[in-house]
Amino acid sequence: MESLSVTDTVREHAERTFLVTEGRSFSFGEAAERATESLSTLTSLGASPGRGVRFVASATPAVIWTILACLEGGVPLIPLHPRWSDAEKARARQLVPDALEIDPEELTTSRSRAPRSTPCSARERTADPEQLAAVLFTSGTSAAPKGVQLARRCFTASARAHAANAPFLRDDRWLLAMPLSHAGGLSIVTRALASRTGIVLVSSSDPDAWLSSLARGRATLASVVPAGLARLLDADRGGAMKSLRAVLVGGAPFDPSLRRRAADAGVRALATYGLTETCSQVATQPLGAPRDPGSRDSGRALAGAEVQARGRRLWVRGDMVMLGYVGAAPVPRGAWLDTGDEGEVGPDGVLWVAGRADDTIVTGGENVHPSEVERALTSSPVVIDAIVFGVDDPTWGQLVCVALVLAEGAEPRSALAIASAGLAPFKRPRRFVVVEQISPDGAAKVSRRQLASTLAGRLEPMSYERASR
Repeated sequence: MESLSVTDTVREHAERTFLVTEGRSFSFGEAAERATESLSTLTSLGASPGRGVRFVASATPAVIWTILACLEGGVPLIPLHPRWSDAEKARARQLVPDALEIDPEELTTSRSRAPRSTPCSARERTADPEQLAAVLFTSGTSAAPKGVQLARRCFTASARAHAANAPFLRDDRWLLAMPLSHAGGLSIVTRALASRTGIVLVSSSDPDAWLSSLARGRATLASVVPAGLARLLDADRGGAMKSLRAVLVGGAPFDPSLRRRAADAGVRALATYGLTETCSQVATQPLGAPRDPGSRDSGRALAGAEVQARGRRLWVRGDMVMLGYVGAAPVPRGAWLDTGDEGEVGPDGVLWVAGRADDTIVTGGENVHPSEVERALTSSPVVIDAIVFGVDDPTWGQLVCVALVLAEGAEPRSALAIASAGLAPFKRPRRFVVVEQISPDGAAKVSRRQLASTLAGRLEPMSYERASR
């Protein structure tokens, strides 16, 4: 049976709750009906297995129906991050220019005007596991976004791997508060389909809204980045998070101080390691095993995944590994993938991740490449030069920081605010220092890591209107 098909759930689980939102809940049967109707509309607009659907992936039921419709019909889904600037969305569109672009909210409106359709029964055909299911965008070792092509087998392998580590219970519901444009958020939907369990959709980044949704939706599982966990612990004065069976924490380094804080609060927080190219997690701390809250490990490789260290470089293999990047050579099934991260694997199989081997900054689970930010900043006439680097932070993993050379008389905070306007909020520098020249000795290349070390004590805070951090 095709585990990514919502209509395959109807025969045995039609009345079981699939989605809980602020306004109401939807059963698997209702979700199948909406997915079927949305797929009919998408098909009439030209979507097909050969032509994917691109949309801004906000946290709304309409986006969930669009995702289910694409999975149902074998149509590649191409979600865009809702916090990206117009310029960033435009660059992503250039990678897959022939996709059908839709507004899920408008699609839902047009679907509601169409004749009601009946959910189809379980399909007799079996979808090709190598069929392209999604293109997700990530910043790799260059400023331009990369389109990560994930097959259907990537999502099913990822779901099986998670279930082997933390088996689903019949009444499990996953708190979905991560971006649906990320593998970590999208895979929550596919895990729910595979396990016939529910999702509690959170539409706000406010921690009080998260906790309210947790209680109202009776969520039992959650995925967060370390910064999100810190904010939830700050807001959780009533101990609501103790009710969760597990909280998966990934997307950025999980600092031991935050691990101890979660343990002291009675929260079962499991460190994970994964990447977009592996359809989310490939290693996680076991649910039932005792954990040292002072440790920095990310657990062991999950079922179906292999992780090995070659020197200091981490490589992974398994069915969850991507088909390849858009426009690049395909990754053969079963091949080892260079993660671009440094770390080690102990003799007991425990994984320790040191961080990125390249210059990529990982802040709050988002990848930021310094050269992209530098180009945006130096496009301003008052910014003569800039070099961007990351500084470790116990909450965000890393903070985006910059050393600036400014035109005479320029006010640094005003210059940063104007020059950063075209960047997504998470890419904007949060710390800065003004210098006379980037490289005092005139060297052509400057070590970002060395700058982070030598300038850390001189950095000043920067804030932006309506920015999240």
